[in-house]
Amino acid sequence: MNIKHFFLYSALIIMVWSCKNSGDETNLIPLARVHDQILYSTYLDDLIPAGLSEEDSSRIARRLIEEWTRNKLFLYQAELNLPEEQKDIEKQVEEYRSSLLTFRYKQLILQENLNEKIDDQEIESYYSENLSNYILDSDLVQLRILKIPVSSPQISDVRLWYRSDREDYVSRLKAYAENYAVQYSIDDSTWVYFRDIVANTPLNIDNIERYLNYNRNIELSDSSYYYFIKINNRLKEGDIKPLALVKDNIRSVILNKRKIEFIQDLENTVYKEGISRNQIEIY
Repeated sequence: MNIKHFFLYSALIIMVWSCKNSGDETNLIPLARVHDQILYSTYLDDLIPAGLSEEDSSRIARRLIEEWTRNKLFLYQAELNLPEEQKDIEKQVEEYRSSLLTFRYKQLILQENLNEKIDDQEIESYYSENLSNYILDSDLVQLRILKIPVSSPQISDVRLWYRSDREDYVSRLKAYAENYAVQYSIDDSTWVYFRDIVANTPLNIDNIERYLNYNRNIELSDSSYYYFIKINNRLKEGDIKPLALVKDNIRSVILNKRKIEFIQDLENTVYKEGISRNQIEIY
């Protein structure tokens, strides 16, 4: 498009937008043509937000018009070149519509009626009955870990504090970590995979199981940071995952099973009601 045509085109779009904003609904200004199909100005009425500047309105309108022409051109080519059997889409459209309406109805009934509350006892029962599904594939640990810049003070104190379970030492360690640590976890009740710890430290370990057999208090450093790690508890590869680690997953599994059972019951109920009310007749 040359400069002259560009300004004429922009002026036309601005004029269309001005008519739209003026409330004049009798204007049907043609904006584009693809073969025998005409795009009129009313097409833009609900697509361009109110309150935009003329420049922004013009830019959006140009994009929408180009998208319309591209889509119509492709549709024309499809109509022209596709074999007749591939253009007969009414059955597919009806099947899609039926599936979509059925899905939306089921979701609506689910939202209105499904009990999503899952108590701890149900989770624990499922866990106990399915322990074979929760076998560890790597060592799991509860630990205390700090990552501290090498320029930080009191490193010798940290070496004492992070190893100890004395309440006053733990308090000092927490206060120190809040002031100086880049990353830290003093609460050692959370289970984590030790392989994830290795991946985020300078540790280079060929055999994690063997390493953890002999190392519970770990100190290492690189050019920027000190790393202090205290292993408090450990589960080995092949052990059962602790419930705390899989609790959220079990809750999702139970809820999903409950949804499936609810939908199956709903389908059966609708079918039985249809039979009892003579709404179904099979020849």
